[in-house]
Amino acid sequence: MNATLLDTPRSLFADACAVRTANDRPTTLAERLDKSWCALQVEGESDCPVCHGPMRPSGSAGRCQGCGSTLS
Repeated sequence: MNATLLDTPRSLFADACAVRTANDRPTTLAERLDKSWCALQVEGESDCPVCHGPMRPSGSAGRCQGCGSTLS
């Protein structure tokens, strides 16, 4: 294991979680869920795709602190 990877700033991975849409089309449900899951894994928190409340890791899933939704 390389310790450098553990110390890498999260900002380097920010583009990995960006949702890109072509021709300004609406974001799909799959894209919203992927973005939330990616942010949860990279940043340790995310916006809930249901209520936009704070979502934090809970075991191997993410749990919304607002509405209680679970993302796994």
